[in-house]
Amino acid sequence: MFNRLSAGLKRAILVSTGATVVVIGYNMARGQENPDSYKYSRDAQQGKQISPVPVNLMDKNPDLVYLGSYLVNGQGGCNSCHTCPSYRGINPFTAGGAGLGAGKRAPVNAANYLAGGTTFPGRGAPAKGTVLAAPNLTPDSSGLPGGMTFDDFKNAMQNGMVSSKPGHVLQVMPWPVFRNLYENDLAAIYQYLSAIPSTQPGGACTNPDQTAP
Repeated sequence: MFNRLSAGLKRAILVSTGATVVVIGYNMARGQENPDSYKYSRDAQQGKQISPVPVNLMDKNPDLVYLGSYLVNGQGGCNSCHTCPSYRGINPFTAGGAGLGAGKRAPVNAANYLAGGTTFPGRGAPAKGTVLAAPNLTPDSSGLPGGMTFDDFKNAMQNGMVSSKPGHVLQVMPWPVFRNLYENDLAAIYQYLSAIPSTQPGGACTNPDQTAP
């Protein structure tokens, strides 16, 4: 039947088939579970737009970094606990969406973005009698986010444990939910956290909804 098709239609089929192979190969080469290149590209583009801080792409895959930004800033809600205080200027939980303005994003505290410090008194069993506080996730002097290797980060996200606190299970972070992420998603998040600026908390926070002026 293929031999009876017109030359133009034959070329169209071959081009279309070749493009499909390229798309699937492109995504598989990047370790993506979903071969839908449109969704992958769309999520990465959104991640680029919503990152509240500039990223360092040196020696990194930009698409993977921006996909990580989408997961961190568009789905994971990491800012609410790991930035102290979480917002500057307008508190979205007080103003509501209408108070932010049509189409505008909540004003994330970029100066202390994901630097930790938010405390959670009375939440779970404190490690060694200390008050629970969200850790700093920004890169340390070696470029490791929160000082964690990828294996340590993966263990925290999937099992609620980190090597610096043997036997302690994280009580506040929703790792039972995060463990459902693809490992490729974890790699993207880790790449993004490795690319953001290193910084420190902005003050003593007692809840994740506080806002700085």
